[in-house]
Formats: sequence, structure tokens, C-alpha cells
Amino acid sequence: MSKHWLEANASRLTAEILRDFCEVSLTLEEQFARHDSAGNLSYATLRETLGDQMNRGILWRLKDTAHHLLRNPQTSTIAERLLDWAIGYIFHEVLKLLEDAHQHQYYGPSLLSMVEDDPSPELRDMANDFSLMAEEIQEDMKQTVDRIRRLLAHARLFFHRCYVGQKDNMYLARVLYDQEDMVREAFAEEFDNLCDAIYGNARQVLFLNAATSLLHGGRKEQAMNALRRAKDIAPDDPRIAPIKKSLDPS
Repeated sequence: MSKHWLEANASRLTAEILRDFCEVSLTLEEQFARHDSAGNLSYATLRETLGDQMNRGILWRLKDTAHHLLRNPQTSTIAERLLDWAIGYIFHEVLKLLEDAHQHQYYGPSLLSMVEDDPSPELRDMANDFSLMAEEIQEDMKQTVDRIRRLLAHARLFFHRCYVGQKDNMYLARVLYDQEDMVREAFAEEFDNLCDAIYGNARQVLFLNAATSLLHGGRKEQAMNALRRAKDIAPDDPRIAPIKKSLDPS
């Protein structure tokens, strides 16, 4: 990606990083809850989330976007570079988790099947050693899950710092408005802190920007709903009237 293209699309890419991070977070947390309760992970889900070099999944695309936009030491803040680092680290930890999940899901059962087919003492001795290796893989999975959880928690806090100057980003307002439930679930109790970091004590700006963006996209009913939320927060904000007039010229 050229420097000119990145600069021209920085606002959109910034919003996409938050959106994709939230989607990845929820997918991974769902898998981690499965691991907590059942001791296993879905290889198919992890594979789809990662993708491969020829067909990149959402986590792969998130990692690439973060690298392109946030990694530059000349233009990026420390917080932005740390966010990029965390996302990249998550990507590589999930790669390792994918391999462990594959071994656990396919190699473990096949070992048990072979032992059952030929319960000779010699094979059983070897199988016992293989079983110890399988237990080590299980422990590796647990440690990797714990590391990724910590990385996700740190990344959420980096978003608070990285997005301080984004209150006028229309793309970001649309993500926070259109996909509020997803972002709120991913950030949990930190959601309000994220919005405060972006909009300060002027949360109505989120809904004003969303209303403007929706209006430009021809979605008048949704724009009116966003405008109502802005008005609920700051009924005297002078920016409400022009948007309302555009929505209802009469």
C-alpha cells in the first residue's frame, strides 16, 4: 500500500481495525469458553478466523491492516505501535493454537484407536509416552489461551489511547452506532471508557456523525434515530438543527 493511499483511507481503516478486532475478540472468547468447559477448541473455527496466504481470514486481514496503518515509527505514536504489536502477537499465538487444536482434535483420537486395535505391551509403552506428549499439548493450549486473553485485554486499553483524536471520524461513528452491540460486548465494562476517550464529555458527537453519515447514505429513518439519541444527550447542541432540517426540509 502506498503512503498516499494509506493517508487517504486512514479514517476508514482506523474504523475497520476496531470493528474487526471486536469480531475477532468475540470469536476467540467463545472458543476460550469452550476450552474452559470442555478442554478443546474448534479447529475449523480457528482456521476460518485465520485463513491462509491465499484466502486471508479476518484475523489475518486485521493484522495486515494494523501493520500498514500503525507500525510506522516516524508517524505512529507509541500507543499505536503497541496496539499493532499486540494484534500481531495475537495473530501468531492463534497460529500456534491452531496447530495445537489440530493435534488435539485429530492425532489424540487416532492414537487411542490404534492402541485399542493392538493392545500389545510394546505398543502400550509407546502409547503411554505419546499420551504424555498429548498432555503437554493440552497444557500448551491452556497457556496460549491465557496469553491471548491477556493480549486482548491490553489491546482494549491501547484502543483508548490510540483513538483519542478520532471524534470526527465518520467511519468510526458508524461502527460504534451500527455495531454498538458487538463493540459493547467485546469491550464489556470498558465500552464507556472507550467512548469517553474518543468523545470526551460530548458523546452526542458520535450520534451526530452517525446521523450525518446515514443521511448521506440515504438511510433517513436510521439517521433520524441517531439524531434522537444525540438530542437526548445534548438537546441544545447547535449541530442538531441543520441535520434535522436536511432530514425534514418542510
